[in-house]
Amino acid sequence: MKRKALVVLASLLAVAVAVGIGQAKPVEPTVKVGLALNASGPLWYTAAFEKAGAELAAMEVSKSYPVSLAYADIGDSDQDATLAMEKLSAENVSALLAPVDSTSAKRIAKLNLADPVPVVAPSALEEGITTAVLGRNYFFRLASTTTQDAAVLADYLKENDYKEVVIITDTDSYSKTVSRMLNFSLVLRD
Repeated sequence: MKRKALVVLASLLAVAVAVGIGQAKPVEPTVKVGLALNASGPLWYTAAFEKAGAELAAMEVSKSYPVSLAYADIGDSDQDATLAMEKLSAENVSALLAPVDSTSAKRIAKLNLADPVPVVAPSALEEGITTAVLGRNYFFRLASTTTQDAAVLADYLKENDYKEVVIITDTDSYSKTVSRMLNFSLVLRD
């Protein structure tokens, strides 16, 4: 009788463990994404759009994987950016969403060298922005650069065998830079 009770008890324990393992869901760590927002200064209005877009993306991704967001205003100075990066670092973020302007993104990239986390730039920023530590880049772009745009346009014009192209530009520095890049790309493609 004692042996029968032990066998039944061991069988129940084995079934309980098997059912428990089958019903258990693995605990996934939450990915915390930091947003370096332009909530003050001349681009203050962009913060609301960035925040809303990030929250929509986080809701969508959270259906498959837990995501949380941390926000910091990077301000208009190096001191403001330093405080924002310290705040995001204290939040233990796994990645950063870069600001929408090149000047602020440069500040973030410069401050992201000591203990780097991946920085994702959703907007078109200057080409020289990078966070390279020990030969590894931590700055990723979702939008093409001006050079890439000019090269693609030049390839398109070459493929369609246009004999002449007129480049019309404005007097601002950005327009002049784009027209020079396009002109150079066209020269390289004959």
